[in-house]
Amino acid sequence: MKPRSAGYVRRSASYSFRSTFLNLSLLRVLKVVAAAAVLLVPSGYACADEASFTKQIADRLLRELPGLQVEIASPLTLKINQADGAHILQANLDRIFAFCSKAAEQCDAATSQYIAGVSGAVKDRIRPIEPSMIRLNVRPRKGLQSAQQQLPPDAPRIVLRPFAGDLALTAVLDFPTAMRMFTNEDAKKLGMSEDQAIEIGRNNLRATLKPISDFPPPTAEQSFRYLGDSPYESSRMILHSEWAPVAKALGGSLIVGVPSSNLLVYGRGDSELAVDAIRAFVRDAVRKTDRPLSTSLFRWTENGWEEVR
Repeated sequence: MKPRSAGYVRRSASYSFRSTFLNLSLLRVLKVVAAAAVLLVPSGYACADEASFTKQIADRLLRELPGLQVEIASPLTLKINQADGAHILQANLDRIFAFCSKAAEQCDAATSQYIAGVSGAVKDRIRPIEPSMIRLNVRPRKGLQSAQQQLPPDAPRIVLRPFAGDLALTAVLDFPTAMRMFTNEDAKKLGMSEDQAIEIGRNNLRATLKPISDFPPPTAEQSFRYLGDSPYESSRMILHSEWAPVAKALGGSLIVGVPSSNLLVYGRGDSELAVDAIRAFVRDAVRKTDRPLSTSLFRWTENGWEEVR
């Protein structure tokens, strides 16, 4: 599996001079202690308080993003806007600040990685959009509805459709370093209807993914398999007709689970034991991911996916 996100490995260094330098002259001891003190002084980021840390990151982002505005909304919160004030994104610094507070020796590398990630996301968002960027996704239905309700009434509306069980089908724009929701305003910019955008997204998704027929089906010995190489693995459910040969190979009984966007589990559904094995795998995967999708299982039918109760 190839996860899209990476965490920091936290290590702390300890220094002891007592046993090593007992026999050195006083002058040498002072020189060694002075040199070690330089090593132990944290970087400007690591020793800063919340307000200073926020200001330093804002200054770095201003240099990385010329022509844009970086506003300090509050300690550890930045708002990045277009030159005309149009909002692009909000950068939350609480996690990177907490990391720097606990791992000072790794703070410079961590902040550089964070700034590169934010800068890349901003540059992606201000790029002109094209139909080739549209993809389809499955997402938790209640989460999408809640996100839309929290926006102002005149905000762009997320393009979504009912799909199966607790999942909704939604369109996204795929950028080199990030993706964002496709809205009704995006459809207008591209001169197409929402339904046309969904069909284009379906075709782009199909072209993005390796066909499911290229993977071996589950067997009696291995009752289920999983795919985890793409951030769109869960979206394979949208390509419903491509699962027909797999269902046929399994005697018409195919079960699928999508614990996260980059993980899809599929297997035999012809026995309670097989279904329970898939369900246990999916629930365990949901517990381990930082972006869970669904604990539900779905059975393939000729007319669509049915939630397994």
